Amino acid sequence: METRLETDVQLGINCGMKTGLVLTGISKQEDIMKLDIKPDFIFSCIDEVVKVPV
Repeated sequence: METRLETDVQLGINCGMKTGLVLTGISKQEDIMKLDIKPDFIFSCIDEVVKVPV
């Protein structure tokens, strides 16, 4: 599954949810500044997601 800033993350932000971007997908670190869409969490790989406290 790929995370896209302009769809997945933006939808979460619009709905008032915490968001995360996994950098193994379509969107990359440099896209965050370019698109001005800021996820709450940025992960280098999906394995890091399980380390986030809920």
